[in-house]
Amino acid sequence: MDPCELTTLITAIANALANQLNDDELNILGAAVTQLGDTLLTIAAQRSICCRKKLKTAQGDASFSCGKRAIRESPLRTCFGPRLAGPALYCGYT
Repeated sequence: MDPCELTTLITAIANALANQLNDDELNILGAAVTQLGDTLLTIAAQRSICCRKKLKTAQGDASFSCGKRAIRESPLRTCFGPRLAGPALYCGYT
């Protein structure tokens, strides 16, 4: 899906919701969705920062800790960025 299709879809969903909800319900839903988006961005930023720090210090370890959770090695993904040469570290949580 390209960016124009995504924004068109989101606008269509917003218009459909606006036709079904009253103003109070729209305000509550809008605030909740905004909070959800902000929280997801905070989590993504924290994971990215943690991963970058751990990648700098891992020096080839197949598994290392990021807070209380283990980071695992995966050949499929990297730390939310370009594919690295050799085995890539996926900074997802196990």
